[in-house]
Amino acid sequence: MGTQEEIDYFSKSFNFSTKPWEMYVHSHDRGNFKDLKNQNILIYWPHGFGDQIFLSYVLPLFEQSNTYWITRFGDDNVYIHDGSKHVKTIKTGYNSTHCSDGGKYGCRHYGLENVSINGSLKKMELPISLWEICKNNNI
Repeated sequence: MGTQEEIDYFSKSFNFSTKPWEMYVHSHDRGNFKDLKNQNILIYWPHGFGDQIFLSYVLPLFEQSNTYWITRFGDDNVYIHDGSKHVKTIKTGYNSTHCSDGGKYGCRHYGLENVSINGSLKKMELPISLWEICKNNNI
């Protein structure tokens, strides 16, 4: 994981490229997530290891007509879902979860503010690897 000094050096010297992307953003309690059907859905799950394990038990209950992808800053946590028949993992190439959910790269939570999530179209800043998957899969 590295010391805080190593993490700070990495984040300052790392060329972190993003591209803007717009998508409809829902949460579990705002924006009618439960009503989505026949959609390609990105799950941004900025939670730790235990919450990832819990999510693996809940995923089979999600709407089966949708296709789900999952990501977060810190690829080591999304690896839990590799091979799942309920969700596809998207690795951004940034393994450390010690980056303030992307804040050290200038795009905390991909530019989303939790209080503004309501099912509407939102502009996000996505790492290139994530942007390409969203574009290619019409997410």
